[in-house]
Amino acid sequence: MHIDYWSGNLLWEQGYITAVVDWEEAAYGDPAIDVAYSRMDMIVSGLGHVAEIFLQNYEAEMGRRVANLGLWELAAAARPMFNQPWRFATSPGREHFRAFIADAKQRASLG
Repeated sequence: MHIDYWSGNLLWEQGYITAVVDWEEAAYGDPAIDVAYSRMDMIVSGLGHVAEIFLQNYEAEMGRRVANLGLWELAAAARPMFNQPWRFATSPGREHFRAFIADAKQRASLG
């Protein structure tokens, strides 16, 4: 897993991802954390609809649902509180982040 999979670590050409950079935190584990972290980036950026499309496409490619996504989203939400506090200083970002956490809590409670 990449552990820092977000739009700032993707290189694009003509609408396609051509590379993923910044691998110094990569580790072995559940790739669902990358799905969760990427979705959080999209939602906090005001692209909730893109986050849903991303999840649908990811699950379609994998042939299964992402297990424990709500729990992984809560884990992803803990990281930027310490690493990127500037990102949540503006009202829209802060509100989107709070909505992401509320949705993740709901998703986690459903299993």
